[in-house]
Amino acid sequence: MKLNSCLKVDNEIELKKILPEYSKELFQLIDLNREYLREFLPWLDMCKTESDELQFIDELTYKFNNSKSLDYCIFYNGRIAGICGTHEIDWSNKKTSLGYWIGEGFQGNGIVTRSCKRLIEYLFDDLKLHRIEIYCATNNIKSQHIPERLGFAKESVLKDAEDLYGKYVDLILYAKINS
Repeated sequence: MKLNSCLKVDNEIELKKILPEYSKELFQLIDLNREYLREFLPWLDMCKTESDELQFIDELTYKFNNSKSLDYCIFYNGRIAGICGTHEIDWSNKKTSLGYWIGEGFQGNGIVTRSCKRLIEYLFDDLKLHRIEIYCATNNIKSQHIPERLGFAKESVLKDAEDLYGKYVDLILYAKINS
């Protein structure tokens, strides 16, 4: 199955498959927002250099090219604002989960909500997935607003579900079914 490498969201936003040539801009965005992102994202210590980011992009490219996951840079008015994509796609059960983050300076413009909405449309309408999940830390209120705005149902709270730099945090499981 060939996946779309670009999804137009609207006149301001475009989702583009993460490519090696984006590594410098992407790493700069991560580095600039490191303290802000660290509050909820557990992978920042694995991304200390642009070379680390490039290695991660190589892994994502392999997964994308083999239909294992879809990871996109969110371009907002031509600049990389963050990431929106899936975790591993379970094709036998037609389900996946979404992950996303955005630089602090881009918040408040509905960028992540609009990006996720477009990605969900693609996953349900074109790829015919049946279930999409989103996991949010119980204290990450801003992130919780995204699945709630997009009509996801809150299914449960998973206790100590993620190790965040040596401290376990609870996650809310949201899900949406393709009806």
